[in-house]
Amino acid sequence: MHEKPITPILRILLVQSPVLLVCLAGLILSLRFRRKAPAASFWVAAALAIALVTCGQTIFVLLTPSYTLAVLVALPISVTYVLLLIAVYVGRISSRWILL
Repeated sequence: MHEKPITPILRILLVQSPVLLVCLAGLILSLRFRRKAPAASFWVAAALAIALVTCGQTIFVLLTPSYTLAVLVALPISVTYVLLLIAVYVGRISSRWILL
């Protein structure tokens, strides 16, 4: 039997699906915990929203390889990491002040 080959867009979506699922799950969790940790939830939600958009941009980069597009996709990815770092430390009290 002959099977139809997977189109390039479906193949890329299949490859990106774990990232898309983690971003969606993270967005749902950040909304769920927004009352418990509002500042961290905000920064995580912002980072994951950018990550979702970046996944879409990655599809276009993989379909039409371009150095300029690759750089433009790398910028939001770096912003995503910065926002996640902010989320980790926002609202935390330094342990040094607790010991004093």
